Amino acid sequence: MESYKNVYTVAEYKQLRELNEAALEQNKILKRQLDDACADLAKHAHTILDLQNEKLRLQQEVDHAMDRQQTVELPRKVAISVEHCREAGMSNLRIIASLRVIPQLFRDYDSSVLDSLNVIHDYSKKLGSDERLLEALINGYTIKQTPEERLREKLRDSYNVWAASPSNGPDEFEQDQNELFDLITDAVKQIYQTETMT
Repeated sequence: MESYKNVYTVAEYKQLRELNEAALEQNKILKRQLDDACADLAKHAHTILDLQNEKLRLQQEVDHAMDRQQTVELPRKVAISVEHCREAGMSNLRIIASLRVIPQLFRDYDSSVLDSLNVIHDYSKKLGSDERLLEALINGYTIKQTPEERLREKLRDSYNVWAASPSNGPDEFEQDQNELFDLITDAVKQIYQTETMT
């Protein structure tokens, strides 16, 4: 059997041992840095999740606020009065503030503006209308259609449906006429039912 021959000198062996210890120390440092990085990553993942939840909550609040800020339907006379006051240079705040002191404004505004303010005042005194007036001034408003206007619109829609449908021909004029009358009757019934429910 051959005898074992040492290939490294004592100085080389010592240098290899120092390199090995330095490599092990470097591995410990890298493992600690990796552990710290993983802990930071987990912490930031929680932060991101919290921020996403906060964003979702805020978006829901915005959506809810937007739902509440829909335009209000005002009676035609009130809407026209609001526009008349605005044309006279009154801001929303001035309109609201003036409702309490209309008689004192005769020097500042002509009688048509005072009449408009009285219309708005009467509307605001109805049950729950004062809040609706504020919502209308802040968020905007549409003009409430009268029953006649709703009927006219419904009849126009019904006529357009009838006019767009294919004709039964000149021999079937009475059938075409009856279809139109049925559409008109249905439109009137719908308007009547809507009016009796409100």
